[in-house]
Amino acid sequence: MRSQADAYRGFASIYDATMGDATFPSVWEAFERARLKHAISLTSACDVGCGTGLFLKRLSRDRVRLMGVDNSAAMLRRAAQRLTGTRVRLLRQDMRKLRLPERVDLITSNFCTLNYCHNEAELAATFRSFRSNISANGCLLADVLIDLGPLAREESMVQKIDSPVMRSRWHICLPADGKGSVVEMHTRMRNREGGEYEWRERHRQHWFALPVLSNLLDRSGFEVLGVGRMPSDAPSTQTNRWMHLVARARR
Repeated sequence: MRSQADAYRGFASIYDATMGDATFPSVWEAFERARLKHAISLTSACDVGCGTGLFLKRLSRDRVRLMGVDNSAAMLRRAAQRLTGTRVRLLRQDMRKLRLPERVDLITSNFCTLNYCHNEAELAATFRSFRSNISANGCLLADVLIDLGPLAREESMVQKIDSPVMRSRWHICLPADGKGSVVEMHTRMRNREGGEYEWRERHRQHWFALPVLSNLLDRSGFEVLGVGRMPSDAPSTQTNRWMHLVARARR
């Protein structure tokens, strides 16, 4: 699930250049760390919120059966291009209502995909759908931004991203309640013919406290194996919030 209206239809074209490529090393390091620490072996996996397929491309080297799920058609088109020549199966689905063709040993959810659940009910539905599509004793690995309590005041900032073919301005707002973020994007891009086009998108994330995450996982049939801080050089607004969860499905 990204949004019902595909809020990534414009962002997909610049996602890797602005976020994916920079964030991926931390995501992969956290995955490898968890796989080693918890002796996670797998023959099949599904990456939920697979985006442009960065994680799946790297994982495809392991020769396991792979699926990728996203609710953004634009992101899946990018993923299909990246994964050409692999046997990764891509599906457009809402993660709250996941219905895979077969159960998998591992479900991953990277790049803070879970934060697109807007409330606890949506997150609970997502965890239940994960559990129903994972094999007995299978694992869930996910990174997530957590709620650390109220901020001293509302915070806002503008992030500017410029390149020879793109000019993007991100207005980022962190409400004082400390429960999420809202990012308004305005981007102008130059096409191959020398003309310009522009798009605007709004992305809202909800942050959940760790006790809430643990409780919902437990109620959905998972045992939490570990929670750790992501290896990251993330901006100061996220450094202490970006966490990695490891859970195992109970029989």
